[in-house]
Amino acid sequence: MTAASLSRSRSRGYYFSRLLKEYFGKNKTRLSYPAFLLFLVEEGRVRYCRLIPLPRASLEKTYEHLSALFPAIASGIEEVCGPDLSSGDLWEHLKTKLLDLRYRLRTLRPPADAEETVRKLSAYVEE
Repeated sequence: MTAASLSRSRSRGYYFSRLLKEYFGKNKTRLSYPAFLLFLVEEGRVRYCRLIPLPRASLEKTYEHLSALFPAIASGIEEVCGPDLSSGDLWEHLKTKLLDLRYRLRTLRPPADAEETVRKLSAYVEE
């Protein structure tokens, strides 16, 4: 999600609250901005969906926060990756790692279908 999304609504809070309401069924929640949405997909189904709010900061600092988050997620996957690993075991490891790194994780009801997930979210992305 980028500041470019502001063009769709005068209020960034309203726009992203609409995303939570329409897509995730959350009526009384505001999306922290900026934030990263993490999906764990297994066999075409979204098994886990978490929102990771990032501190409000300049564009450069936000980039730095994301630059730290991505390797944390990647290393968490590499640490436990294996052919028999379930999404539940992977999520528990990632959750522990991210919480240890002091990230906050907000639970969202996961949509069932990964393809449908991407299709619906694309309406919120500027082309």
